[in-house]
Amino acid sequence: MSLIPITAKDQVESAFARLQQRLQRGAIRYRRAVGYRGGGGVYTVHWHPGHRMWTLLDPTAVANRYWCCFGTTDPARARDLSITCEINPPFEGFDRRCGGLFAKGEGEPVYYAHTGKVGGGRPGIGKRAFMDLYSRANLEVIRWPDGRASQAIVIGEVDCDELVAQVAEFVREVEVFKEWA
Repeated sequence: MSLIPITAKDQVESAFARLQQRLQRGAIRYRRAVGYRGGGGVYTVHWHPGHRMWTLLDPTAVANRYWCCFGTTDPARARDLSITCEINPPFEGFDRRCGGLFAKGEGEPVYYAHTGKVGGGRPGIGKRAFMDLYSRANLEVIRWPDGRASQAIVIGEVDCDELVAQVAEFVREVEVFKEWA
């Protein structure tokens, strides 16, 4: 299967709204300090205790992309949270510097995907190292509008009931990779 990124602003907005609804459904809301390299702030996070993962989905925090952060620290036990990974799709068009994207094949559902670009501010953490160690079989070819092709990790179908579990599994893989690195 080969996928293309969704680039039309209205289609990306729709995919993000559905992603947000899916990842917030059934979660416990907390207001917590979330720190990131170079800053932080107080945000609403949604905790999924069964999957031991929180989500922070903010369409306004960054100028050119949706800010989709994930972590594993239980916000009931901590006032300050650190981001494990981000899966940030651009608002429109395509930007391979963003780690996240929405993609689809012809006649297929919309998928939430990640390019493998993992940051962490330490040596040994990066896309090449992460992709070398990534163990899942859900790598798919993305055919970019400029004619280039690359692999991306298909996390799950945006409208699938299992999306929270699939995102949590990906976040855990990033967490293990960062601990290893």
